[in-house]
Amino acid sequence: MNLYSDMISAALKLLLSLGFVVGGLFLMVYLYKKFTNQNLSGNKSQLLKILSTKYLGNKKSISLVEVPGTVLVIGVTNEKINVLEKIKLSEINEEAD
Repeated sequence: MNLYSDMISAALKLLLSLGFVVGGLFLMVYLYKKFTNQNLSGNKSQLLKILSTKYLGNKKSISLVEVPGTVLVIGVTNEKINVLEKIKLSEINEEAD
């Protein structure tokens, strides 16, 4: 009976310790992402920014993608991706004024 209770006690200690280690790892990743404001791949500045996406049908969409200095209108299908239009940011800013 003593051996059986010692095994259960050891198993519970092992599971509790494992839970603390895994929980600590998740907490460290969460705090890293929160305070550094970046993902784990190391890209602090994003060169591509998806402004909007409109789904047209089954596996078909149009997206507005901002790259430095330009907004691209992109058509996406199951087979390929096409650039439909390139708009310079200076043109957009002039129209807004």
